[in-house]
Amino acid sequence: MKEIIFVGRSNVGKSTLIRALTGKKVPVGKLPGVTRKPLHLLTRIFKLPICLVSDI
Repeated sequence: MKEIIFVGRSNVGKSTLIRALTGKKVPVGKLPGVTRKPLHLLTRIFKLPICLVSDI
């Protein structure tokens, strides 16, 4: 399985991008640094199994 890792500063839209790619609900907040634990989301993109990882 392929893994895509999203890395970036706080509040730049990593979780919003994952939500847009998958259509799944991903918790987001208005304040920087509100993610409490890393996000691992299993999904399919172009029928391929993918693991999306954010805020590691």
